[in-house]
Amino acid sequence: MSDSQVRCPACASLVTVRPADRGQLVTCAECGESLRAPAPEVFFQEAPKPPKRIPPPQPSPLQRTSPPKPSGEDTSLGQLTGGLCVLFGVLFGFGGCFSSLDHPTQESPLIAICGWLAATFGAVMYWGARIVKAASRVSDSRSSDRSRDGR
Repeated sequence: MSDSQVRCPACASLVTVRPADRGQLVTCAECGESLRAPAPEVFFQEAPKPPKRIPPPQPSPLQRTSPPKPSGEDTSLGQLTGGLCVLFGVLFGFGGCFSSLDHPTQESPLIAICGWLAATFGAVMYWGARIVKAASRVSDSRSSDRSRDGR
């Protein structure tokens, strides 16, 4: 075994420790401080190794996908809402028209106009949702064609 060195706690100089002096009191040559040399097992103890970190697997370029697109729930909700607007709009539109025939009031034309506007709005919402749903299907089929072709 070879000589080892220990740092003095008082003056921070290095003190040489011979194998026979390990575990004994040694004196610092600089300041005269007595210090206990570490036991032999301290000198030969290996430093603890940090745990190995395994990086997460990276998908290959062929496996990478675009973020998931929303399902058709939003468009289905738009179709449902649009359909209900059309239904109630037509009911109020006809109701306003017929009530103005039976016993006309000042509000009857306003009810009819609001009903027909609601029906128009509902139709636009319904068909807009249908178009969005069809466009997303076309987009999905094109992206799946590209992934099959490797582009």
